[in-house]
Amino acid sequence: MKTGFFKDSELVDGGAQSMRHEYDNTETARNVPGHIFTLLPTSVWIQEEIRKEGKSLEVSAAGSVHSEEIERMIAKQKEEVASVQEEIKSMQANNTAERGGR
Repeated sequence: MKTGFFKDSELVDGGAQSMRHEYDNTETARNVPGHIFTLLPTSVWIQEEIRKEGKSLEVSAAGSVHSEEIERMIAKQKEEVASVQEEIKSMQANNTAERGGR
């Protein structure tokens, strides 16, 4: 998997490991959490920004990405609303023309 599916993955570059679990084998099933409990705790970047640097979520790297995505969604919705409004105007104009300009 490391040389195939996950070859160009940040997971492998970050030190991720894969483990084999054989179906219906409790010993291999126990190996997974057993391995996890040997790992040293680590903090993620958002914890560093919020807890140690005192940033709010909105100004953290994760929050700013989220804000950008929300802004993109709002812009897309506005475009769709404008398109529907234009379509409505066009339909109204066609209806008026078919009725003889009334």
